[in-house]
Amino acid sequence: MKERLSVYLDPHIMRSLIDYADRRGKSKSLIAEAAIASFLSPDAAERQEATLARRLDRLVRQTEWLAKGPTLPREVSLDVAVGSESNASAKPVDDTQ
Repeated sequence: MKERLSVYLDPHIMRSLIDYADRRGKSKSLIAEAAIASFLSPDAAERQEATLARRLDRLVRQTEWLAKGPTLPREVSLDVAVGSESNASAKPVDDTQ
């Protein structure tokens, strides 16, 4: 048999709990129980660290990509510069000239 626990939540946290439970079609109690179990599990810190590492890695890759400056292939750049309608039937650009 489960034991009863009453808690007071910040209104913002309660709204998030209600929204999450509604989206999943589950009870608030079930979501809260799962969240507490996850928080108290021995590997919770390891999971949180792995999640944080993945997010940081993604941010680093995005920052490096932005630092390089997103580039377009030369043909696309020329097409945009000249106007796509004038290049609709044009042949590919010859870089050897």
